[in-house]
Amino acid sequence: MSATGKPGNRRLQLDKQMAVGKINAFILWLAAILGAGASIKLLLTERAHVVDPSAALECDVNALIGCGASLMSKQAHFLGIPNSILGIVAFAALMVFATVAMLRALPRPLWILGGIASLGGIIFVIWFLYHSVVTFGTLCPYCLLVWSATFFAASVLIPAAWVAWKQPPTAELLMKHTWAYALVLHLAVAIVVILSMQEQIGASL
Repeated sequence: MSATGKPGNRRLQLDKQMAVGKINAFILWLAAILGAGASIKLLLTERAHVVDPSAALECDVNALIGCGASLMSKQAHFLGIPNSILGIVAFAALMVFATVAMLRALPRPLWILGGIASLGGIIFVIWFLYHSVVTFGTLCPYCLLVWSATFFAASVLIPAAWVAWKQPPTAELLMKHTWAYALVLHLAVAIVVILSMQEQIGASL
């Protein structure tokens, strides 16, 4: 049943194209650049560590910021594949998606799929944040950049998916405040870190 009360109208709506505005599409593009760049840097760091395990890692900054504890962990790999490679693929796909979105409207199902994918990204960030706090006791700087890119992308894609699926009367309002969603996600991580890693923060000051 559609918002108009006519059966089958939902399918007709999903066949239509939808745009999120050039600013939101540009945010997606910037998120893709940030995420891909951080993922590439993380992969290069891992490769360098494999070649020379005794070399100091430039990402090990202090007691709070460092990637040495997590770099070769099982949490940093999926079925033996570095998460950084998966990140490169995902953000490259997002870059293409965002580029097209800046040029034209896209089918509504693509926005829904994008929202589902970015929700999966948020779940992964929560999972890795947990291990960063509990298991590793440090925050990988490149991972932080990937998380930030994921938050910015999700802040556009999840509301866009909701708009594409439900076509609510508040659609324009939802898509106008994507910056606020990103801010809330960043603040949530900051609060978790401040409350859970006070010892590391104190040692880093």
